[in-house]
Amino acid sequence: MALMGFYSADRRPADASRTDLDRLHNLTTSSHLWTASPHRLRRGVAGTSACEALAVVPDSPYRQDGQTALAYSPGPATDRAGRGLCLVGILFEPDRIADACGLPPGTPDPVLAAAWLDRHAGASPETALNRLPGDYALARWDPQEKTLLLAVAPMATHTLYHHQGPDGLWFASTLALLFRFPGVPRHPSMTGLAGYVSALVLDPAQTIFEDVGLLPPGTLLVSGPRGTRKSVLWQPDPGHRIRMKRDSDYVEAARELLDTAVRVRLRQPRPPAVQLSGGLDSPAIAATMARVRPGVPIDCYTSVPAPSAEWAVPARHMPEERPAVEAIAALHPTLRVQFHASTGPAPFEWDPRPLFLKTGRASILAPHMGWFEPINQAMIADGHTHVMVGNSGNFTLSYDGLPSLPDLIRRGRIDLLARHLPPAARFLRRPLWPLIWGATGASLPTLRALWRRWRGRTPSLAGHSPLRPEAIATLALPEEMARWGQPARLTDISDSRVLRAYMLSAGHARNVEGYAAFRATYGLDVLDPLGDRALVEFCLAIPVEQYLIGGRPRSLARRVLADRLPEQVTAERRIGRQNPEWFQRLTAQREAFAADLETLQRVPLAAELLDLPRLKKLVEDWPADAAAAEKQRLDYETLLARGVNLGRFLHWLDGNNR
Repeated sequence: MALMGFYSADRRPADASRTDLDRLHNLTTSSHLWTASPHRLRRGVAGTSACEALAVVPDSPYRQDGQTALAYSPGPATDRAGRGLCLVGILFEPDRIADACGLPPGTPDPVLAAAWLDRHAGASPETALNRLPGDYALARWDPQEKTLLLAVAPMATHTLYHHQGPDGLWFASTLALLFRFPGVPRHPSMTGLAGYVSALVLDPAQTIFEDVGLLPPGTLLVSGPRGTRKSVLWQPDPGHRIRMKRDSDYVEAARELLDTAVRVRLRQPRPPAVQLSGGLDSPAIAATMARVRPGVPIDCYTSVPAPSAEWAVPARHMPEERPAVEAIAALHPTLRVQFHASTGPAPFEWDPRPLFLKTGRASILAPHMGWFEPINQAMIADGHTHVMVGNSGNFTLSYDGLPSLPDLIRRGRIDLLARHLPPAARFLRRPLWPLIWGATGASLPTLRALWRRWRGRTPSLAGHSPLRPEAIATLALPEEMARWGQPARLTDISDSRVLRAYMLSAGHARNVEGYAAFRATYGLDVLDPLGDRALVEFCLAIPVEQYLIGGRPRSLARRVLADRLPEQVTAERRIGRQNPEWFQRLTAQREAFAADLETLQRVPLAAELLDLPRLKKLVEDWPADAAAAEKQRLDYETLLARGVNLGRFLHWLDGNNR
């Protein structure tokens, strides 16, 4: 489900507020719409009027069972002071929250959240919400104070977009829903678009549109007569430390946190679907679900290459994950696994306009999305509304530890470096000296920068982005990156804890935009136990060598999961490779890419932003086969595909904004 609403000032024309209210009525039911002053907007009444409205609406109005799902979703709640509150997502351990508020078990989540905030009215909203655990976004209107409160829980998979003008504030869970309000402008942000297509975070609250902001997880917005303020509820703290006596203590603590993170997200009578791979992250979730819900069938969906697929991936990658998934399913018989393959580009890879309509944003990863399209459609066909993913695992439980080697050098722990690095090199079957050189250089960033400059290898954004060099200079992107603390390469953040905290805060803010688009496209709600706040805090705080015990990268996850995954999985040296047949998929679209690039020359914003001659040259100099393409994977799978798909969005936007 999604949130949507607005408040308008007394001076705003009544017919404009009435139009906004009608938009909400058209998207939801009366039981899911809350307004404090509907009588002020009677039809035929002229003049100006204030209006406040909050609503819960389907994530995807295009999904046929959206209204059915709405019927089973809790509507707004009103507290003792007449404040209205809407919530999407879930609260964790709701019966404990109900008991603290003097309410019976089974009380709906919006009622619990309203009661919790009312109970803690003497404290600041930041304090009250920081203690309200869950994966949610909420909106509350206070008719006495005439104040709107918007909040997104720490490490949530939800977000809220908002626009504030002189006559009020409008908000929604997706850009497409926000633009349902006629008064919300749709002016592209050059800096936002440039950052998006270049995989830069920059300002986490910035979007690809001017005058449209993002409320990232762990933040709060309060708007009313005294103005608007934003504040932070919680962010990952790279300075916190946890020490335990034995290595086994860390393992037991992590297992308990993992079990809890999965359990509190199993709120539905039917377990969520699991997007299952052969790695460590999603298998950790699926196996834990099987232990937490013994005897209950759990539907798992795995993407595999098509039988006719051609690929050429490095030996350290694992393109076919079926054997590992089958071994996991054999250990846990309640896991019902389906394997699905994409035999060609999905319809939206040819024509992404349906995605633009559903999400309101560019779909630069359309080829990657297309590879997963069969399992997403299978989940919908099987009636699922929620899906478990393990996207945060690389920076929490299954962090591999190698970026932490420079930390050991800076701490003067050469003994630990000597203990863990040689066996890690043997385990990965990689030469030792490049690892030593990389760790030494990362521990001395100034020296490494001078070395790169002397060798002529200074990282350049132009080499990793489909943008015109002139656009990079005009938008001052290097300066923007420095302003927001983003280096040209993430590995240039020499403190591994700071790097991981950055990815779990600023990086996570960009990930939740993807989750919002995913919900709008498929009507599937995303749950990520490996991004659980308590697990994040623990994994950031423990000694970094815990991830390299025994000379095995990802050592913590391998040891934690030894009690629930087969050794075939926990001992795997290779890493998974999604969409290994990417070149075959792009080759099918080569002519379409060429035609689109010709068209984009006549789209002013695309021609100003994108390096179209470079992209055209890539299409002309097409690799002979998958092996040749793999050597240019960055150019084709990333730069070309992202550039063309952003251009398609700009073309669509140009036509809609005329």
